[in-house]
Amino acid sequence: MNVFWLNGAPVADALALHRGLHYGDGVFRTCLVHEGGVVELERQLAKLAQDGARLELTLEDPEALKREAIALAAKQGRGA
Repeated sequence: MNVFWLNGAPVADALALHRGLHYGDGVFRTCLVHEGGVVELERQLAKLAQDGARLELTLEDPEALKREAIALAAKQGRGA
């Protein structure tokens, strides 16, 4: 039986053998921040989830990510 460790803790075989862990698979979005808000944030989050699903990656807490994006954008005013 194989034993796998990740970040100092044992993990199930399925996680340890996941392609994303071995090859760094992932997705990202570049968002426009204008007047303290993320332009089309809902669309960006939906696209992020869709792209991640293609790689069998799930967004664990989309509401937390949304809150963080809103808070960061409010502090920036404008940017990408």
